[in-house]
Amino acid sequence: KQPSKTNSHTGSKCRVRSVERSRMGEWAGYEAIIFSAIAAEAFLSDFAEMSQFLSDDDESEKLKAARDVILKAEEKRFNIRKKYQQTYRALTGKNLPTSSEWWADYDLLVRLRNELVHAKVDHVINNYPERILEIQKKLDEKGLLMWGIESSSDWRNILDRWDKLGDWAVTTVKNLVLIFIAEVPESRFRQNYANGFSSPHSAMNRPLKFS
Repeated sequence: KQPSKTNSHTGSKCRVRSVERSRMGEWAGYEAIIFSAIAAEAFLSDFAEMSQFLSDDDESEKLKAARDVILKAEEKRFNIRKKYQQTYRALTGKNLPTSSEWWADYDLLVRLRNELVHAKVDHVINNYPERILEIQKKLDEKGLLMWGIESSSDWRNILDRWDKLGDWAVTTVKNLVLIFIAEVPESRFRQNYANGFSSPHSAMNRPLKFS
């Protein structure tokens, strides 16, 4: 089913806007991480849907291949990392550079999201599993934590203590989306949809404002 024109171009950009609007007060980290991860997942769905809606008669084979990859990945319920990796290869003919800083940031965001959504009740002070200690180390190395997890009986509480972590979560998804948009071949889809993400007026490029 094709999307209506009134509903087109609203998915992942609206989610990014909602994250930016919500990043005030106590929305410093926890919620920004969750909703940024949701926006990244929504982008691929929007990409597939809108590239079909705005397809040309002489549509690029790479763009068609990327859409097909996303749709098949949805059917097979691939995890989000695999979806992005396969979509990147379809668009560029190259493997996604998993050693790049932008991908390392996104991988860390996904790990954070998974730990928050699937939190275990037995995580208590001084008894955190190695994977959470590793996440803390990576966040510390990026200067994204004001306190270590040993300062709280629930490590999730420290995520809302500094705006910088929430800023990083939103920026991580912005970078991810813009890198993929840059690989979209020239087409009606790019002119009418993809360029909206990288235009000066796009929510994707507006500076974050805090109250």
